[in-house]
Amino acid sequence: MINLIGQAIGNYHHTGDDTHISTFIDEEQDSDMPPSLFFRTLNRMNYLERAALKMCRGKVLDVGAAAGCHSLILQKKGMDVTALEISDRACAVMKDRGIAHIVNTDICEHSGNYNTILLLMNGFGLARTKAELLPFILNIKKMLLPGGQIIGDSTDIRYHNPSILNQQKNYYGEVNFKLRYRELEENFKWLYADENLLRETAAQAGLHFEMITRNSRNAFLVRIYL
Repeated sequence: MINLIGQAIGNYHHTGDDTHISTFIDEEQDSDMPPSLFFRTLNRMNYLERAALKMCRGKVLDVGAAAGCHSLILQKKGMDVTALEISDRACAVMKDRGIAHIVNTDICEHSGNYNTILLLMNGFGLARTKAELLPFILNIKKMLLPGGQIIGDSTDIRYHNPSILNQQKNYYGEVNFKLRYRELEENFKWLYADENLLRETAAQAGLHFEMITRNSRNAFLVRIYL
């Protein structure tokens, strides 16, 4: 995998180049992402993110940490946080930014024990498909300490942008995602899990489910816990 986001993060950190990353869902152009987005401070974060950070407790794993904006906030609060990120370039940036505990790997290859596991910025999408969501959550469950919790957000794209839905799919939240940065492109599968799917999958995994809050763009924050 090229990991264009990691490249963009590295370029912005070292040179200030904020060339936007273009995003496409099932070939339909979606919102562009400036690399500076991954360096935002607390006052630039949305309501869902701020609510998630307030709920963190104990030993925290920040999955898909990117440039470490969430990890930095928790670390500055004195919390024991580990930033997990698959991009080595993004990990190097986080090291420069002073994050103490960084793991450069895929969540499916990581093991550890945590009180809170964060899956922000549509982190459940890392499961890629509906069929893989249960194995994905079961793998994370193994890392939860007694009373542990998964806090993550997702978006119900059925309401967010109906024009991108492919009705031939088994599940409308499974999409083909494309990133374009400068002259490079990267394609991968992504999952936008709706509330019912997350609730059902949590139950199948032997976990409890709690809807925390929603925003006006049909994104929502949930807590899944032992």
